[in-house]
Amino acid sequence: MRSVPCLLALCLAPAAWAGKPDHDGFVLPVVRVGLYQDPSTQGPDPNLILGATAGVRIRPESPFGLIARPSLTCEHLFGQTRHGDDLELMLPAGPKLGPFVVGSGLALDWDRYVYDKTTYGGTGKVGVPIFVGLDLALAYAWAGVVPEWFVVNPSSRPAVDWSAIGAGGFGDEMIWTVGGGVSLGPVRLRAEWRTTIADYGQQHQVGLGLGVGF
Repeated sequence: MRSVPCLLALCLAPAAWAGKPDHDGFVLPVVRVGLYQDPSTQGPDPNLILGATAGVRIRPESPFGLIARPSLTCEHLFGQTRHGDDLELMLPAGPKLGPFVVGSGLALDWDRYVYDKTTYGGTGKVGVPIFVGLDLALAYAWAGVVPEWFVVNPSSRPAVDWSAIGAGGFGDEMIWTVGGGVSLGPVRLRAEWRTTIADYGQQHQVGLGLGVGF
């Protein structure tokens, strides 16, 4: 059953556009190396994340206009004390001012995890990505934050108590992310660093995706 959601990542996330934008579709197998930090013992737990991302980068022909980058990602996490699945639909967009982009959008996320002997059942989340970025013809980069709130099966896990962990943030969980990508002919290369802050600890990841564009 775990492989069923991953097949959805081979389909492009839908996007609507008016005028004559530049479309850059991509399908990327993704490998992440992560380090989970246990909040009670502070013991590190290295893990491996395998998955795929499919999407499209939609750019205006002029230096100014609206840019969007919808994508669908499916991943499975292998860890010594933690493993699970994640399916994420990202719908970010924002104005392009020369090479710079500032924007927001919508994130729909579903995941399920087993940590040690505790099972966190499938939970649906809604997030609001907030990002700044750099957009060039053959390359792009971004930095941002995605606070998320539990909306489906919220009783399956506790939300982050921000006052207890002594870290700034908001939402039931939150993701910090920095990354970028380049287009080399039909080849698409993407790299990303992200930190996910949840009630059961912090997950730090470095990921690399290499795939094809069209």
